[in-house]
Amino acid sequence: MNMSMTKKASGFSLIELMVVIAIVALLAAIAVPSYKSYVSRSKVAEINSMISNQLGLWAEKNDLGVTTLASAGTIGSHIASVDYEFDSGEATYGVTVTLAATSTIDAALNGLVMYFEPTVGTNTVSWTCTLTPSNANTKGLIGGLCNP
Repeated sequence: MNMSMTKKASGFSLIELMVVIAIVALLAAIAVPSYKSYVSRSKVAEINSMISNQLGLWAEKNDLGVTTLASAGTIGSHIASVDYEFDSGEATYGVTVTLAATSTIDAALNGLVMYFEPTVGTNTVSWTCTLTPSNANTKGLIGGLCNP
C-alpha cells in the first residue's frame, strides 16, 4: 500500500479568473447605459407629473374666476419656477414652467422654458406646449406633455 498521498492543486487558474472578469465587464457595459436611460426617463416622468398638477391647478383657478396666482417657485429638484397668467390678452397666457439650470437629466434641459397655452372649452381645457429652446433633442428628452 502506497502511503504517500498526492495533493491536488485547488483554486482557479488565471485564465478562468480573466474569463469571469471579461463576462462581468461585458454585463456592466450593457447594464450601465440602460440604467442611466431608466433613471432619466423616471425623472422626466416626475417632471411631467408635477407639470400636469400645475396645469390642473391653473384650470381649477380659471374656472373659479381667479385672476392672479403667485408664482409657484421651485417645485422638486427639477423645476425652477412656475408662473401663471389668466389674462388671455397677455403673451404669456397660461402656464410657464422653467426647469432648473442644473438639470441632472441632460445638459440640453438646463434652464429649458416650457410654455403651456390653454384652449378653454366648456368644462375642458386643452394645452399647447412650446419649448424654448425648441429642437429635436429637447423634444425627445422631455417627451410626455410636449409631444403631440
